[in-house]
Amino acid sequence: MAFDEDGRVTGTTGVNRVMGRYEVAEGLLTVADAATTRMAGPPEAMEQEQRLLGLLDAPQAFVVTGDRLQVGDGETLALLVRPREGFDVG
Repeated sequence: MAFDEDGRVTGTTGVNRVMGRYEVAEGLLTVADAATTRMAGPPEAMEQEQRLLGLLDAPQAFVVTGDRLQVGDGETLALLVRPREGFDVG
């Protein structure tokens, strides 16, 4: 996920691309007008995608530590990690 200075968020859920607007206010991250592509993936990946999108559907507490963004209330949580430059999986 990339959070631009102009309030736009773009990224991937692991299966689909996601885009929308975001706002940070009073310690909460709010994602609005989110849209995704509509590709299908393995059941486990689709379940993970639905959990992430559900989490982003409401304002959430967040913590940024180095290259990590932790979003959620502790009970439901997403951990997003910035990839290292030049990271190659191939």
